[in-house]
Amino acid sequence: MIFLYMGLILGVFKGAPIFLGDWVSLILSTDLMFWLLVLVTGITVYSGVQYLSKNRHLFQLA
Repeated sequence: MIFLYMGLILGVFKGAPIFLGDWVSLILSTDLMFWLLVLVTGITVYSGVQYLSKNRHLFQLA
């Protein structure tokens, strides 16, 4: 959940003429954000599959 807020804050400061603007542009221009998004997506898929496998009995037809 913190990743979503971090991404939103980075997007806000992207064009800001303050000292953070240069650092944020550097972070967003590299592949760091892409790989962080891939990591978050992988964790989300893993937790979804784990939930489905542990709670399989909830999804069976009666």
